[in-house]
Amino acid sequence: MKLKDIIKLMSIIHGSKIPCDIPEILNEEYYSKSKDTYIKYGELDITHFLRVVKNNNSNELYDELVKSKQKIIKLEKKLDKVKSIL
Repeated sequence: MKLKDIIKLMSIIHGSKIPCDIPEILNEEYYSKSKDTYIKYGELDITHFLRVVKNNNSNELYDELVKSKQKIIKLEKKLDKVKSIL
C-alpha cells in the first residue's frame, strides 16, 4: 500500500482532515539510486518508505561528516598559509 493511500485511510478512520503540510511532504521526491530516478514519497510502499528514511538519515549524516571534514582541511591549509606569511 502506498504512503499516500495510508494517509487517506488514516484521515477516514480518525475522521479528521489531513494536515496541510502532509500533501507537500508526500509530493517531495528522493533520488532512487537503484532506479536512477526521482520518486515521490507518496508513491512509495510503506516498507520501502521506512527503508528510504533509515538510509537517508544515515547517508545524510555521513555526507555532513565528509563535508565538515573537507571544510576543516581547507581551513587548516589557509591557516598554514597565514602562519607562513607571518
